[in-house]
Amino acid sequence: MNSVDYNFYDFNFFENLHFNFNLVTSKTPEVSIIIPVYNQIDYTLNCLFSLKEELLQTSCEIIVINDCSTDNTLAVLNKIEGITIINNEKNLGFLRNINLGIKQAKGEKILLLNNDVVVLPNFLKELLMPFKTYDNVGAVGAKAIHPTQIILEAGSAILNNGTSINLGREHVPHHPSDQGIKVVDYCSGYCLLLNRHFPDGNLVQLDEHFIPAYYEETDLCMTLKHKYHLDIFYTGFAELIHFESISYNDNKSAKKQQLLDTNKQKFLDKWKRELKTYSSKNVNPYLSVNKYYTGKAKVYLDDKISSGFEQNLINNHQIKDSYIILVYKTMPNKKTLELLRRKGVDVRYPYVNRKNKTVSYFKITKRLKQLGYAIETNSLYYKLLLSTIKS
Repeated sequence: MNSVDYNFYDFNFFENLHFNFNLVTSKTPEVSIIIPVYNQIDYTLNCLFSLKEELLQTSCEIIVINDCSTDNTLAVLNKIEGITIINNEKNLGFLRNINLGIKQAKGEKILLLNNDVVVLPNFLKELLMPFKTYDNVGAVGAKAIHPTQIILEAGSAILNNGTSINLGREHVPHHPSDQGIKVVDYCSGYCLLLNRHFPDGNLVQLDEHFIPAYYEETDLCMTLKHKYHLDIFYTGFAELIHFESISYNDNKSAKKQQLLDTNKQKFLDKWKRELKTYSSKNVNPYLSVNKYYTGKAKVYLDDKISSGFEQNLINNHQIKDSYIILVYKTMPNKKTLELLRRKGVDVRYPYVNRKNKTVSYFKITKRLKQLGYAIETNSLYYKLLLSTIKS
């Protein structure tokens, strides 16, 4: 199984650097990166260090909000040049910290980022790409990978009962379905890039009805979608490692669940009318996540795909016109593969799963049939075979 390489350094590493990261930040940034922190200084240091190369490609400022940490966080942050520190006099919690950071930000765009992440190469450049390529982009999220080498999230879907589904969860990082660009219902707030102002000119703020946390970013994405008619994008070209829930141990899990349940109900109450159009079952969130794909989703098998067919998609496919999946018997060449994925075409092929077993061409095709996709093939053998599989 392929693994994703990253570095996580201990405190001594940064101490030996004298906390000199050489962060190249700007007073007139394109992007303001907002990072709330509470203790966990080792994670914060690794997060900042992983951004170092990204700052050479994109004009940024980094705003770190110290939410009354009780460890040596503030003392260490004060030694790092190139960052702006907001030191709270009282604990505000995640949601209010984000709103405070947005108010102080200077960038045209803001990136909400947890301190318990390590970003991988070209992260910022790829997060910005959908804004430069597509129309009506409201926000963009990245592929989040757990240190155990499984995907935590490749975009997310919402059901009409308010339940959220992390797409791609527990897939291997190289799973073919999670590598491209998709329109999704929302992306989680531990990595979310968006414009600092709504289209009407109002400053973006998370709804404090969801204090202290949970469902606030889901609500924000719903606002972008339903009030401002903007789309939420996921890009598998931007990747990060996320040390999920480091601030919650077993003793705090009950409190976390209570917060989730409470804010889920608030979310349902606020978006009751809009959620009526959302799917009621977690049968195929990849399809139900985009309502305009209904009836326009199609799978093309290897024998239907020619170089001319690929080129036509590369030249003309619009991500919101249809949801197209191409299934190859072997991986296509890398250039074609990337071009197709950047156009929003979902490309599948045999791969090795987390049990170190190969998922075959037939298994992929069979699963897509079971999920209810219309499948195009010239092969009489596959037509007969697929006719025996119930959706």
